[in-house]
Amino acid sequence: MKSLNNTLLLIGFAFSSGFLLKYNNFIIQYILPPVSTIGTLFLNALMMSVFPLIISSIILGMSKIGQDDYGRSLAAKVGGVFFVNSICAVLVGWLSFSFFQPFFQIQPPAIQINLATQEMSLFTDILLKFFPRNIFRALADGEMIGIIVFSMLFGVTLSSIDKSLAGSINNVLQGIFDTTLGITRLVMRALPLGIFCLVFDASVKINLEAFRSLGVFFIMVIVAIFLYSILWLCVLYGAANIHPKKLLKAIQSALITAFSTSSSAVTLPVALDCLEEKCGINPRLTRFMIPLGITINMSGTALFVSAAALYLARAYGHPMTLNAQLSIVFISWITSFGIAGIPSGCLVALMIVLHSLGITNEAIGLIIGFDRILDMFRTICNIFANICCSVIVAYGDGQKLKIS
Repeated sequence: MKSLNNTLLLIGFAFSSGFLLKYNNFIIQYILPPVSTIGTLFLNALMMSVFPLIISSIILGMSKIGQDDYGRSLAAKVGGVFFVNSICAVLVGWLSFSFFQPFFQIQPPAIQINLATQEMSLFTDILLKFFPRNIFRALADGEMIGIIVFSMLFGVTLSSIDKSLAGSINNVLQGIFDTTLGITRLVMRALPLGIFCLVFDASVKINLEAFRSLGVFFIMVIVAIFLYSILWLCVLYGAANIHPKKLLKAIQSALITAFSTSSSAVTLPVALDCLEEKCGINPRLTRFMIPLGITINMSGTALFVSAAALYLARAYGHPMTLNAQLSIVFISWITSFGIAGIPSGCLVALMIVLHSLGITNEAIGLIIGFDRILDMFRTICNIFANICCSVIVAYGDGQKLKIS
């Protein structure tokens, strides 16, 4: 608890000092660059271990799925929970937009948009990313969906080859997982410094003028994330008798890490520790579900992309009929899969959706001014939803949880 309070105080100090000093020229010219560099170094040090961690854990998980009935049952449950969760996320984004729409005070820009949408081209581009021609290129570009598909195919095929050879490969992969997890935990010792640098940098760069003109949009996204989180807490309390206070206390370190780093991928090892050590969930479930979830079950991303795409489509004069809105929501749901869990990674998905609507990428400039702060809340939502999905699956498996 003392560590948590210290971390919250550090975040508050970094935010307040950043806001107070954002107009000081000396801070901007001489203090901000090295602080920003240290924050970036911290993120890079964590990210360099994330891909080996994700790939090894998914391959190990998939290689065990076909070995027994539990593995096949687990895969079906995970797929079902992820599907329902992502659908609910985009629907919450849509409903929030519908509620707040009368309060928007935006004038459509004086430009023409191409209303001939390009859904077929969009779906083709997304489908091609499922099977990258060069897996190393996909790794370098951070194309998560291709990496996930390759890892899953590798794991499934691994379970069908000679057992002695498969066992050797599994041992190597387990060694890679344990080693990269150890590297991540080593880097996490610098978390207080990293938190201060990242939060200070974000607070200094927040565009207050953009917030004044787009405050309703900002509030809409925050309210949507809050309501979505409350929905999950109600589900866990009603279905699994898990009290919200116990859950939040057990996963608080993962939520703080998610907020301060704005990266679902970086938060992965912290989330695993929370679920395995504090919630008492079987590592076989968590080490398959969480790495997979932070790439294809990005609830905060799906929610934000659907709400932001609807908002920008309205701002740029796109017809907002019911069918048009449902089409935007569906495209937002599709594009939310496989987005890299890095700061502001969901803006790539948003650009894809806007392109399908005939709206240029410059439209993102309307909301980019305070996206960094929204990204912090989106990342919390991503991690929180994946943790809740893991808890509900573990409860369905009959596991005895420490938070029950």
